[in-house]
Amino acid sequence: DVPASTLAEIRSFNPNVKILAYIPINGTWEAAPLFPAGSKWREMYEVCEANDWWMYNTNGDHVYDHPGKWTANMTVDCPVNGQGKRFTDWFPDFISQSVLQTGASPWDGVILDDVWVGIYFINANTELNPFPIDANRDGEADGQTQLDALWRTGNESVVNRLRQIMPANEILIGNGGNPFYQMNGAMIETFPFKGLPEGHPLGFTWTSKMFGTYGYFQNEDNYSANPIKMNVVNTKWALGDRNDPLRTAEFERQKRFVLASTMLRDGYFSIDYAPETGGGHFSIWIEPEFTKPIG
Repeated sequence: DVPASTLAEIRSFNPNVKILAYIPINGTWEAAPLFPAGSKWREMYEVCEANDWWMYNTNGDHVYDHPGKWTANMTVDCPVNGQGKRFTDWFPDFISQSVLQTGASPWDGVILDDVWVGIYFINANTELNPFPIDANRDGEADGQTQLDALWRTGNESVVNRLRQIMPANEILIGNGGNPFYQMNGAMIETFPFKGLPEGHPLGFTWTSKMFGTYGYFQNEDNYSANPIKMNVVNTKWALGDRNDPLRTAEFERQKRFVLASTMLRDGYFSIDYAPETGGGHFSIWIEPEFTKPIG
């Protein structure tokens, strides 16, 4: 929903910049009906609402995969509309035609959030989801093995078809661990935390984030370089605000550690403000290293 004038202004500073449209693969904000007319988030909401493509729990309520965000049903249990389509059939066309405008938009591609190989894990947050997922709406909780298999198939079918129909020169990356290597890369968030525990005194999980199944090295080895490979290593900082971080000694150490880790391969380094309450990816500060020819 970023105005084209804003994208043009960004390009005026760097004509070689690559700007990707951001949108989740699996749903939209429950408040999206309040967004302005023409909003892509609102368009996705209205289509899901009209076709009843939401994911529900055993109590018949909406499923949340993030606070305030309703999950769409990406399984074969999603209802079919009058055109014989489920959500996973519609979504690639939505991105290619409405968001990217078949190559006529000012975007250089798209980053799909929440590209996951499973969805069962969100049941663990009972504050967000008091009742378990019921994809087929039979009133019974779905088992993990079957639900995650259906979810993985749905995600893979979306990125497969989207890569086939979107312009070949535009970039497709995702956020979330996955082996859908027809895409051009993935963002690894919260680096070097939230991986497999390894007993580090600061809680680092560097080894799995770098070399694990969906780690940075695997991403660099496997994602497609057609048209370009774009893997992102992202670290978050909770002190300060979106305009400026609180640049403590620990901030500098974390920044340079993650930057050095990124430079072990050919990916892109990212650091931004993310308060303890969640969110992030909206920082507008610049670091001195960004202007140096160091990689």
